[in-house]
Amino acid sequence: MVIASPLCPMDEVSGAEITIRVKRGDTSSSEKLWEARGAASEEVKRGVFTVGTSDSFRQEGKPLAGALPEGFYVGVKESSRDGKSNSARGDWIDLSAQSPRPLKAGEYLTSKGKIVSRQWVNDQLACGKGS
Repeated sequence: MVIASPLCPMDEVSGAEITIRVKRGDTSSSEKLWEARGAASEEVKRGVFTVGTSDSFRQEGKPLAGALPEGFYVGVKESSRDGKSNSARGDWIDLSAQSPRPLKAGEYLTSKGKIVSRQWVNDQLACGKGS
């Protein structure tokens, strides 16, 4: 699965993880299914990466075992290019939100099932323009 995370121009992806919520009796907790860090290419640093492959990140803290569930949370770790800040961003992914047609190169499917461009993804952030 290819992920396109929104990213401001001065930031880069430094890691990512997939988690699910697990309910046990009256309590629930997060369970990590996959974790990786160390972007392996400029494309990954710019926010486009593949879950569960060694092509996107240099180190997998937790390799993906098996298929992804229908619903999961993607968390992306970011750092500024000047090294002054670190942050995290994420979104819930629902694989039942299928595309009505095959995606073309440069197209992405939102968590709501809308087909968008990489520019649209990045435009979701204010990137220093105020909130």
